[in-house]
Amino acid sequence: MNSFFGVLASPNCRFYSLEMGNAITGFARMFIKLAAEKTEALGYEVIYGDSITGERPVVIRQNGLVRVLTIEQLFVLFEKNKIARGTKEVILSPGVETLSFDQKRGVACFKPITEIIRHKTKKKIYRVNQKYGETRCTEDHSLIREGDLQETKPTELNRPLAHLERMPDLKKIQRIDLVEYLKTYQHKTLYKGREKKFLLRYDAEHIWFSWTQRKKPVLLRRFITFPSKEGDALLRLLGIYVAEGSSSTPETTKTRWGATISGPKKELERYRKDYLTLFSNTTTAVIPSQRKKRILHYRTENGKKCVAYIDTTYKLNMMNQLAALFFKELCGQKSTGKKIPDFLYHLSQKEKKLFLRAYLAGDGSREKKDVYSQRYKERHFRCTTRSVLLAGGLTFLLKQLGFSLSIRYRPSKRVYTIASSDKNNSRLTTKVVEEAYDGYVYDLAVEKTHLFADACGQILLHNTDSVFVDSKAKDVKEAEKIGVKIQESINTYYEEHVNVHYHRKNFMELEFEKVYRKFLMPTVRGSDKGAKKRYAGLLIVDGEEKLDFTGLEFVRRDWTEVSKKFQLELLDRIFHEREVTAYVKGFIEDLKAGKYDALLVYRKSIRKDLDEYVKTTPPHVKAARILKEKEGKLPSTIITYVMTAKGPEPVGYETAAIDYDHYIEKQLKPIADSVLGFYGTKFDDLISGTSQKTLFGY
Repeated sequence: MNSFFGVLASPNCRFYSLEMGNAITGFARMFIKLAAEKTEALGYEVIYGDSITGERPVVIRQNGLVRVLTIEQLFVLFEKNKIARGTKEVILSPGVETLSFDQKRGVACFKPITEIIRHKTKKKIYRVNQKYGETRCTEDHSLIREGDLQETKPTELNRPLAHLERMPDLKKIQRIDLVEYLKTYQHKTLYKGREKKFLLRYDAEHIWFSWTQRKKPVLLRRFITFPSKEGDALLRLLGIYVAEGSSSTPETTKTRWGATISGPKKELERYRKDYLTLFSNTTTAVIPSQRKKRILHYRTENGKKCVAYIDTTYKLNMMNQLAALFFKELCGQKSTGKKIPDFLYHLSQKEKKLFLRAYLAGDGSREKKDVYSQRYKERHFRCTTRSVLLAGGLTFLLKQLGFSLSIRYRPSKRVYTIASSDKNNSRLTTKVVEEAYDGYVYDLAVEKTHLFADACGQILLHNTDSVFVDSKAKDVKEAEKIGVKIQESINTYYEEHVNVHYHRKNFMELEFEKVYRKFLMPTVRGSDKGAKKRYAGLLIVDGEEKLDFTGLEFVRRDWTEVSKKFQLELLDRIFHEREVTAYVKGFIEDLKAGKYDALLVYRKSIRKDLDEYVKTTPPHVKAARILKEKEGKLPSTIITYVMTAKGPEPVGYETAAIDYDHYIEKQLKPIADSVLGFYGTKFDDLISGTSQKTLFGY
């Protein structure tokens, strides 16, 4: 609705219609008024949340080990602990962390998941794709914009998506026990009228898989160390399997168990040796694929295509139950279900590259022209996959290895293309497409940061769109009951209202989320209205108070640490009704005395070549040009600088005194004025002493 208003109410639009624009805003106001009237009649408050679709990959860490799995798989993993909360199913504190972003330090990190949430929805679902990555989410889900880290809805996205570039350091492992990856699998079958269970068996050296006591079962080495001959064999074999392999188990076929890998005969002979390094008491062979004419039908953006060809490839046959289970559990099945083996993220860079080379040998392409150096060829490649889980794992792995990359989704083939490079160019195309979806949608509540990443490019996501009403409750528990009651009442009311007055099915819904003990929504600068995307509240979590921020300077990267320190203490004092006049004056005195000099650094990104900044020259660009002149090149795209009497100067190359008045006027004053207006005073009055009353004397 906001997008239609923005287009139709703009004189620059060829479909400009002020009447239509006014009708949209009028309709929105009417529904807000209806919701407010109904809420006031009941006496309380409402919140509704946003979500992503079940197939989206997320990065989690449990007991120090990282996994990439779909958010649906994550929910199922802990489903036995779910509870009902209105129309939602919620899993509380599952004991795992997810990949997030520490805005204060400006780094990727892992933070505890406090809730995993699942529910059905009537909302529109959008696939949002940029070269940095993609996600698929509800129409009101908050994507995060690069730079200012502000929230935006899918249909309102007009800037690069915020995405994580450098992955957190992980603990290294030098030995894995394959039992840990295979032990949960069980299969039952009927044999001569009796139920038989296929179980994993193992001893100190080997693993086997059988329901009979065979004299010589197929054996797999149990422990693999890195680096070692067996470790290298494992990495090469799994890499080529992810690209060109298939595993047949009862989940995918009614015929024989086994695994195969396709490719050129010479290459497969090497992988056969790797297989026999890990497995014993087994036979394997490289054989021709079916030598017959094949006809391939597929769709493109230009319509249906048909190709006929003679299959001249070979395949490595590993037709036994243990091989099928080995590949399935470590790397998935089918083209849409392949994945990176979880332990790989914890190995050395050399071992990650060994796996990657084997994978790209089967499913990648590199530049072959002699004009390119070997290093260039190693750093620049493309690969394709139909598995979003594999796309997520690959992007995480490539970023661990220091690659820049781009991701493209082709809907006609449902294929992801991942291309690597040393750096990304500035060209940006955003595709936002509405798609049909009928499954559950999911969300994660994350401690402190309130951010988690879609692993397909590590795109940052956040919760959004809240409606706040005073519940008049005596305590938090009562307020929570009231929230659930209002949710049910409002949704029933909308269903009836739309049906009676418009003879249509209603697609609007509100959902209750959380209760603030105290709440503050600063005004929009230059206005007396609250900024709906900027607020702070006091929560009670596990019996302890917790300040919760959204959109304020405390969580924004384009503000200095001194502003965040000032704001945090100021809000804490206001929430607890402690005097602030002396605090503000004392903070300014300490600032001018140099006590906070280390907190005065700005950090901003350079997004294009310095020569391309022509129309305007922002402060960080001025500092960057000085830095380049001093060092010959920019050591990073993140420029750190301070404001001095000579203007912006890069850290380490200051030639003038710090301009403390700049920080007071541009950093402290806006923060103070956004909240002091509630108490009938302002920053200038407070520090000049013209205010006649104490702050809480009003």
